Amino acid sequence: MFLAREYGVEVVAADWWIPAEDAAAVFAEAGVAERVTAVRAEAHVLPFEPESFDAIVSIDAFEYFGTADGYLPYLVRLLRPGGQLRVATP
Repeated sequence: MFLAREYGVEVVAADWWIPAEDAAAVFAEAGVAERVTAVRAEAHVLPFEPESFDAIVSIDAFEYFGTADGYLPYLVRLLRPGGQLRVATP
């Protein structure tokens, strides 16, 4: 929500544990529903085409799925050339 609200960018919020409908309701209440799309997806089977994103941000989650062998190259393939990957974790 922060990126959509503060920078006006389009955001895809992927989460395995929160149903997309529940997340979408939160985004609507926050006034960013037109810029944030909720997707329920497991991190190892993401429903996105290669080179779909300019940036990928993982917040408080990468430590749960990112240690799998080959995960980082899998994730990076979703970035467009010159895209950025950021991870924020405790």
